[in-house]
Amino acid sequence: AATIKAQLRALGVLNNKHVPAAYLTAGTAQRLALLQGLLDTDGHASRGQGQVEFCSTLRPLAEAVLYLARSLGWRGSLTGLWGVLRGHPVELPR
Repeated sequence: AATIKAQLRALGVLNNKHVPAAYLTAGTAQRLALLQGLLDTDGHASRGQGQVEFCSTLRPLAEAVLYLARSLGWRGSLTGLWGVLRGHPVELPR
């Protein structure tokens, strides 16, 4: 059995955080599970407001999350704001 590291390397995502194109067109359950996992790592949900937020300094990753959300019938938008990365202010990609 291949290690998780070997599997990630084979997918091309080890040290290259992105969503492979095949995952964007997977079945509904798979896309939802992927979106949930991404939100678990870099997201936030507002209790009672029905809103979620995903934050990334990697624009392609943010665009993939937006695509996944919209493909599941959610409304969403991509905004560029200032954030803090490792204690330093950074402008997020627009």
